[in-house]
Amino acid sequence: MDVLAKLVEDYIEESQVDYVGLWQVAAAARRRFGARTTGEVRKLSLKVVHRLYKRGLRPGNYWGGDFDYWPDEGCQVVLDRIEREWIKADADPNLAEPICWFARNGLCTSVRSV
Repeated sequence: MDVLAKLVEDYIEESQVDYVGLWQVAAAARRRFGARTTGEVRKLSLKVVHRLYKRGLRPGNYWGGDFDYWPDEGCQVVLDRIEREWIKADADPNLAEPICWFARNGLCTSVRSV
C-alpha cells in the first residue's frame, strides 16, 4: 500500500469514532509527504479529499455541536469549493480556520464530540 493510500485508510478508520479535519490532511501533506508550499499542500490534500469522498466521507462544518453537511453536489464541486476557499485564505487550513471537516455519510449520530 502506498503512503497516500495508507493515509486515506487511517482517516477512514478515524472517521468511525471522530470527525476528520481538512487541517489534519494539510498537516499530513507537510509532515508525511514533505510538501513545502501552500500550493503543494493544497494539491496533495485535494488528492486525499478525492479519495475520502469516494470512500463515503462528506465535508461539512463542525464547531463543537452538530455536524452540518455541505450540500452533496458531487466530488468535483467539493474539490472546487475547498480549493477556492483555500486560495482565498492564502494559508493552510488550521484548527481555527479548518475550511471543513469530514464525516461518514449519514453516520454522524455515532460520533461523539470530545
